[in-house]
Amino acid sequence: MSEALSVLPGALEPTERGVLQGHGRIALAFARWEHAAPKGRVVIAHGYGEHGERYRHVASWLHGLGWSVSSFDHRGFGRSGGRRGDAEGIRAYVDDLVHFLRQERRRDAERAGVPPRVVDGVPLPP
Repeated sequence: MSEALSVLPGALEPTERGVLQGHGRIALAFARWEHAAPKGRVVIAHGYGEHGERYRHVASWLHGLGWSVSSFDHRGFGRSGGRRGDAEGIRAYVDDLVHFLRQERRRDAERAGVPPRVVDGVPLPP
């Protein structure tokens, strides 16, 4: 008999996990799959009833193509705080996503040794 294969092989594990403060000071969990010489960054935003690391297989595939990848758990999902599966309107979700995108842009700019560029609140490539 063949040995059972792991559903989630170690190669799919993030290189980093962390937490940032979202809208209303809700703790938002995130994960990164950093590439040593990335083409850029892909940010994964999950759907309802999911969490960011559910897309580890996508992150692994993108990483193999030369991309750094980030995902975060929306409020009320995965390892993030907040009422499970609920929020008071969509505004908090949008604010959280914008906050996360800015964090990732600042990180990429620091890694590249250049200041982050933001125009009208929209993060741009370094």
